[in-house]
Amino acid sequence: MAGNRLEPLDRATPPAMRALAEGLRRAMVDADYTVLRTLAGDAQLAASTVSNALSGKTVPSWRTTQFLLQTCGIQPNAHWRKVWEAARDAEQPPDALPQDDEPRQEPDTVRSHQPGLFSIRPPVGSLPARVRGRAAIVSRLTTLVAKPRPMLQVLHGLGGCGKTTIALEVARLVQESGHPVYWVSAAERGGFVASMRQVAREIGIPAGDIEQAWSGRSSAMDMLWRHLDSAQQPWLLIVDNADVPEVLASPGRIAGDGTGWVRPSRSGTTILTSRVGTPATWGSQAERHHVGVLGEKDAADVLVDLAGHAGDKEEANALAERLGGLPLALRSAGSYLSRTARGAGLLRRPARITTFDAYRLALGNLGTELLDEGQPWPNESERLERLHRGLVGRTWEMSLDLLEAQGIAQARPLMRLISCFAPAPLPVELIAEDESYLPSLEQLDRALEALVDLDMLTVTRTSPSADDSAQSTCLVGHRLVLEATASRLRELPAAEQAITWRAAARLITVAGAPAPEEPQNWDWWRLILPHVATLVSVIPSNDSSVLIEALHQGLRGYAYMSFSSTFDGATTYSQMLLDRSLTLPDSHPVRLAARHRELLASSRPAADLAREYEDVLSRQVTVLGPDHPDTLITDHQLATVLAETHGKIASLREIRRVAERRAILFGPANPYTLVSQDELVDLLISLDHKDEAEALLRTVVEDCERFLGPTNHYTLMWTMKLTRELINQGRVDVDLDEMLQGHNRQATPLAAQVEIARVLALLERHTEAELEYKTILERLQATGQERTGRYRQALRSLCFSLHEQGRLKEAFELHSNAIRNCGHSDDLRIYNLRLRLDHVELHTWAKQWDEAEGELRKLLSDLTLTATSDPTLELDVRRKLTFVLAAQDKDAATEREEAVLAELCEQSFGATYWRTRRALWNHAQSLKLLGRNRAALKVYRKCLQVEEIIFPANHDDITATRTRIVEMRLKIGEMSADQAVSEFFAIPWKDAQTRDSRYLQLASAVATARRLNGDADGALEALTELEEQYRQQDSPGHESLLTVLRSISSLLIDLERPRDALDKCYEYRKLLENKHEQDASRKLFAARRIVNLQLMLGEISNEEALGKIESLLSEYSEEFAPFSDRILHLRRRIALLQHAMGEIDRAEIELRYIVTVCQMRREPEDAIHRIATWNLSVLLMDHGRFDEALPLLEGCLAAERATYEEADNRDILRTRRRIAWCRRELNVASIVDTIAEYTDILKGLILHDGENGTLPTAIRNALHELKGTPSKHSPLTH
Repeated sequence: MAGNRLEPLDRATPPAMRALAEGLRRAMVDADYTVLRTLAGDAQLAASTVSNALSGKTVPSWRTTQFLLQTCGIQPNAHWRKVWEAARDAEQPPDALPQDDEPRQEPDTVRSHQPGLFSIRPPVGSLPARVRGRAAIVSRLTTLVAKPRPMLQVLHGLGGCGKTTIALEVARLVQESGHPVYWVSAAERGGFVASMRQVAREIGIPAGDIEQAWSGRSSAMDMLWRHLDSAQQPWLLIVDNADVPEVLASPGRIAGDGTGWVRPSRSGTTILTSRVGTPATWGSQAERHHVGVLGEKDAADVLVDLAGHAGDKEEANALAERLGGLPLALRSAGSYLSRTARGAGLLRRPARITTFDAYRLALGNLGTELLDEGQPWPNESERLERLHRGLVGRTWEMSLDLLEAQGIAQARPLMRLISCFAPAPLPVELIAEDESYLPSLEQLDRALEALVDLDMLTVTRTSPSADDSAQSTCLVGHRLVLEATASRLRELPAAEQAITWRAAARLITVAGAPAPEEPQNWDWWRLILPHVATLVSVIPSNDSSVLIEALHQGLRGYAYMSFSSTFDGATTYSQMLLDRSLTLPDSHPVRLAARHRELLASSRPAADLAREYEDVLSRQVTVLGPDHPDTLITDHQLATVLAETHGKIASLREIRRVAERRAILFGPANPYTLVSQDELVDLLISLDHKDEAEALLRTVVEDCERFLGPTNHYTLMWTMKLTRELINQGRVDVDLDEMLQGHNRQATPLAAQVEIARVLALLERHTEAELEYKTILERLQATGQERTGRYRQALRSLCFSLHEQGRLKEAFELHSNAIRNCGHSDDLRIYNLRLRLDHVELHTWAKQWDEAEGELRKLLSDLTLTATSDPTLELDVRRKLTFVLAAQDKDAATEREEAVLAELCEQSFGATYWRTRRALWNHAQSLKLLGRNRAALKVYRKCLQVEEIIFPANHDDITATRTRIVEMRLKIGEMSADQAVSEFFAIPWKDAQTRDSRYLQLASAVATARRLNGDADGALEALTELEEQYRQQDSPGHESLLTVLRSISSLLIDLERPRDALDKCYEYRKLLENKHEQDASRKLFAARRIVNLQLMLGEISNEEALGKIESLLSEYSEEFAPFSDRILHLRRRIALLQHAMGEIDRAEIELRYIVTVCQMRREPEDAIHRIATWNLSVLLMDHGRFDEALPLLEGCLAAERATYEEADNRDILRTRRRIAWCRRELNVASIVDTIAEYTDILKGLILHDGENGTLPTAIRNALHELKGTPSKHSPLTH
């Protein structure tokens, strides 16, 4: 077996390859290695790789050869290089050799991002020579494999405690017994799923079945386990690093419930290693095995196994105790001491630390400082983990001392340099750029190899894009390693620090050379941006030239974020740029640019932004000149802000000037020119200059195609912008396929592909949009962008496409899974909250209003706990809450939330910002709906003041607001009907069509006003003229005709002409039936009104009316929420009919149900709540139950007074009459008081109903009886 002994040399091996293998064998023997696995473990190579190299079967890469030689204490010099090159040439012809001596992929090496090449063999070569302290658990798990039990086996515990080592030892023993073993890692979702696919191949599932399951057409999980459960021979499946259990779970489930990727089986055994050990995660069919630190004896044995020469057992015990028994720390210390014993460099300069005692003393008191017994610790496990992390950090510093002692002097400055950057993949080619800091490539190579050998750095291949051919070889430093190194860097004298900081600034300048505005460089910039941000944030400010160099790249990083639409963290990033620039003079170009970027990402009111931009611009003109790119950036931004401070006409003029200037200086297809052209197009559209906007769009598309090519990102983006505008104009016959001839789903830049998907959705081509969005998500996942705003937005759009195809359940599962996998770290806090807000959207699509409202209120609660860097998040949550409340007809709650939202928007952004304008308008609308016309008028006027700053007088927003103002003034009696009509037609309308459509908003109010003033004929005549006008138009289902017919029917009912009203309702219903899009709300209104009028005319009986209303309730119960106004009004009508038929008990039960629902879910001011309460009180009074009716009426009166602004509102007067009646019947009011109350009420009601109205007549009769007969009287007189 390769792991235990050497295989004989292959006789067919070419002499040169044989010479290399024999040399490596001699090195192994000279270094006292007798077991191949031990050598492989120390070299941190797979045992099969070492076996192949020493048997001459293959020529290892030069790096692998170096690792083997160094592990054996031999320096890989020029002689060894020649031997290796001769072997390589003998193995393959020169033209097939890797370029620049890049290491070749070993046969057993796992290549990420290469489907089908994930190894599922257990890496037993990385096991230590002997696994200590785990015999019991290893024995138990090994026994289970031979006699499987249907239970998952979960190894859980602190990171670094040896869970993987236990699993590997079990895998080795099981493999030696002849059972199949499959090893997969769950550290990364994509690699895990690919490995499980390889398992499917290994167990013999047909390729076609695998393809079908992995393409989503059947369940891959079920198929895999169906075959595993039917296996004839016991097997072992090990899932390592399952620290995110959601990776293993099926959508909407938990990892251990038996439906996901891991399941208990009677045919084999599944072992998982995880830091998570909660029973709720792994379910009832899992045995959990806690893996703790090693005991003192076993821990000491680990040290002796690795470095027995370093001292006796007692000294090993002392060091093991000092290291807390943590296997990770033990192995690190033992490997260090082992290296000191055999490293060639030590012969020239002996290591200072070669014994257990010396190592323990060198650790100092770091552990004691970390423990700090005076500080409260949340729990014991956190205390231990903090201790262990600190101890290992000290080990890393000692490792650098060792490398320096071995003559690898460049290791420490190299680590110092890398510590200036982020714990993220750093392209290795950048390290070699600065020869003044690291003068020799050979020395650099040795230092890198040594640091990798000690696990201080990891070598990885990262794909900035989804294209594997563009992979970059990168270095990754563990966060703690980098932090510890950076801490020691800052302790150095300033002169020594300056060397490293200058080198770091030069490195990042080289890295940032590719233009951040160009799409072909965005993948590169995404890779280096974390390093740019880290360097700018930590570089000292005492050397201004170095700081300025770093800040220049920081500004370029912001340009990348802006042009690539990578807005995650933009606010924090821009604030960091500004903070770091504050040590520069006020008018330094870099500080001015940083000020601008911070303003661009901020959410301050427009007036404040304008003042700041003006100051920055004036300084830039002085320092840089008016045509400098930075000056024009600020000039452009100031022009956009003018739209909110001086109006869109002024902004249009300035943006046009900047766009023209940029086109002259930089070219018509330059990214900065296109930014100004984009703003110009949006302004033209908002001002209704659609023809000019379309012409400009076509010109820009032509410029992009001519200068950039048809497949360029900007060409595609502008093509889609043109397409969207054409669609918005109603030109849905756009030939999108012709416009997208340059689109390649796998190659089109992501931002452009998102736009293409949006256009497909606009055209209702949802199947194609779904495919685009799925590709976008796959590309984002492949490049590590699954926790970004772009991923979240694409996911939401994909869910919408699924919803439009009737697959809402699938959309819920997809989105719920994303939330579960999101994580809850501080870095992901805003992303998590935004994702939850998106999930509310799915609830609204499903009309799950309770769930939507509950989640929104929880989001608001969570937002109050801690501040976020996203100023719009709370506003977006509240905006969605107003929508959800309105959808449930919670009118009073909606109004309150709209008021809060409008106030917050104005505080955050100023009165002229679009969010504030929208919030003000919506608040006015909600007040209007509640009948609070005076309050609505006040808000509409405020809205108009803001709009007049921004828009020309004939803009749609202004004319709509002015129409509402006229309507409110008419309703509160500030003007007559004729004055209202006159003022309406005095508005400077854009065109007659807009004017006529707006008049419909006013016509009904004008008719009502005329009727109340005694001009019923005039009211009806005006509406009838409108009806005739709209009948002459082409469309039989014209919205205007529907609206006017509804108004006429309402007026005819008020005029007590039910037959004519019914005829209009029939016409209304017929028009609705002819409409292409069915409107359930209008259909229900027509049906309910027709029943009421038929009953009024005696065409149907109460029983027939009840049957019809009950049928409507059944028909529309699925269309509307169960507690919506429409449903509750139907139920209320049923109760009234039951009351009229004498079914008092049934009517009371129904009304009490409605009132109870309203008490639980509605505000007292909501109309349905007031009306249902009123109806119930009338029923009770009709049957002499005045004591029950009185509190209901008093509550109703309080709600009406809170709702209506006028004390003499008819509803208030009507309720006061009923209350006076109840009090008199209950003898809680005297006759004198009752007469006074009735008299006051009568005055108000005459104004509403006239002298001969029903209620005034009833009150006069009651007064007559009260004055003439002090005894009780019949309720009928009331």
